[in-house]
Amino acid sequence: TPIDKILPLARCVITINSSVGIDALLYKLPLITLGHAFYNIDGIANHLEPDTQQLHNLLFDVLNTPVNDLLITEYLAYLNKYFVSRNNIILIVHRILDIINNNIWWLPDETICHKQQRI
Repeated sequence: TPIDKILPLARCVITINSSVGIDALLYKLPLITLGHAFYNIDGIANHLEPDTQQLHNLLFDVLNTPVNDLLITEYLAYLNKYFVSRNNIILIVHRILDIINNNIWWLPDETICHKQQRI
């Protein structure tokens, strides 16, 4: 089932670090992350380490607290301007080619790609 058919029926989204988290923000749904997502930002997502037993409590809180509509809208506008706009398509293509060709000098040392490259 396509995600755009599921999300309108959802009350909350729980993800590890999937792009579905961004889709949840587009639908202004409460979001819980269990992984290290780039959108783990206070007011945008509610982060919980996956090994904790607190999911039940956090889910209750998230379902009973309104989302920060303005902050989410501003964050999505930021992503669109700096990461999705046509002006950045060439940069994105070059970065994808860098990753494919294992030329990832521009990534921070602690990233997964760098760790995999060093192994």
